[in-house]
Amino acid sequence: MHSSVTDSLLDRNIDSTRFVLRFRNGSVSHDTLLKRYQNVLTSSHASEQTVVLKKIHRKITKSSLPYQRTRVVAMIVAFVALVAAIVARRFADEDPVTAGTYGGMVAAVVLVACFVPNALRICTEGWAMNNAQVADRLLANIESASGADVDAIRNDAIDSSVNGETPQIRKDAGSSSMLRSLRFNEAVRTGAVTTSGLYDRYLDQHNRDDSADNARTLRAIRRHLAWTDVDRLRRVVIAAFATVSVLFVLTEVLAGQSAIFSLAAVAVSGLVLGVLMRIEFGKSPLTGFATSLAIGQGRRADAKLRTLEETA
Repeated sequence: MHSSVTDSLLDRNIDSTRFVLRFRNGSVSHDTLLKRYQNVLTSSHASEQTVVLKKIHRKITKSSLPYQRTRVVAMIVAFVALVAAIVARRFADEDPVTAGTYGGMVAAVVLVACFVPNALRICTEGWAMNNAQVADRLLANIESASGADVDAIRNDAIDSSVNGETPQIRKDAGSSSMLRSLRFNEAVRTGAVTTSGLYDRYLDQHNRDDSADNARTLRAIRRHLAWTDVDRLRRVVIAAFATVSVLFVLTEVLAGQSAIFSLAAVAVSGLVLGVLMRIEFGKSPLTGFATSLAIGQGRRADAKLRTLEETA
């Protein structure tokens, strides 16, 4: 699971996950940020942070769920209107209307029906959360300068979720999974969980007298551990992209398309993919992606091992 980018990748994931949990359990919200902003305004450092405070106020305004919901609804209405206009024009241009047009209309309705609820939920929460995170970080910088123990406050918010003091976390399966992921990433970051440690735990379970009863689970754990090798995953990712590229070029050439055009399309796709991965994983995108996959496999192995250890 460890590579040259493991620590930086884990730091980023841990910070992001901790904030999402704080946002979902209510310890960070539009109201709490506004309250902290009002407190900062009365601090001795406020006069030195005029520009930053204006930015914080804008971000807090945009961290409101009703505010973002209004924006998303406006965009959805515009999208639905566009789809309706396209369908209406198609009906106007065809006389009589063909079965294909009716099929297209049904497909458009299904698309809109599936798209709208998810877009409303994901975009509303996501955009509000992104703005809240910026406001929280800027406020924390000012509060730290004033002597507040910001890290302790954040840890208390996460610990309250762990101890079940916030019922939203227990009811939200996604947040519960995120909490488990956070704890595993923190353990890997501090060295409490390592690949060799997971393998030793696997051997302990494999050497038990009743290991035959858990043979299927043990095989799954062994597979997960095998895929914690970052170098192996990096080679697999390269091989997968190369295979898809070759198949695409062959398909296009056999269909009568230009080989040069096909190769250019593959090159552009690789460039775009590289840029996106660089944004997500930093200066070593391939290593970062492979490391992320390896950590995920380690997390699955750890979860299965904990189940076996708890039932032993």
